[in-house]
Amino acid sequence: MLIRPDENTARTCSADMLQWMQQDIRAEVHEFGPLVPRCLVDILALTADNSSDEEVEQARKDCSRLLGYAKARAAKIEADAKDGVFQPTPETATLSDDFIIAAVKYMCSRDDDLAAQKNRVGWNQADSGKGHVANALIKSGKIGLGVAIGRSIVGRYLKTQLSHMLPKSEEEAA
Repeated sequence: MLIRPDENTARTCSADMLQWMQQDIRAEVHEFGPLVPRCLVDILALTADNSSDEEVEQARKDCSRLLGYAKARAAKIEADAKDGVFQPTPETATLSDDFIIAAVKYMCSRDDDLAAQKNRVGWNQADSGKGHVANALIKSGKIGLGVAIGRSIVGRYLKTQLSHMLPKSEEEAA
């Protein structure tokens, strides 16, 4: 027989569940960056004080579905990298893998808003998803795939956000 806890206990359980869910989602959002749909922000805004158990459970289901979508998009980008879809730009063809890795990490570290604002900081909206997937691949040891993706997108940022990182001879060429 299932015993329904009193209202205060139920609120505490909901609050704990919501807090756990928010931490889990924030970790996933950090990993997948802008591949996670913006409506997760609304889901994270739920609070146990004004949400019923059913609302929290529905939010959990929505988050799982949306995170599944983000992971599928990341997997598609990775598959495209394996298939050679991402080609280096003329500006990045001669740059070292180490430079591309450093550039991808740098751009991701500056992309706090996940390309939500046009502020010329971090990746642009078209490159943000690819950039964060490249960074995740590099972190997970799939360096070749991450570099291939990075090499196809960092060229757009060489003169603006990455100019300070270019070797002196490359600076003049870019």
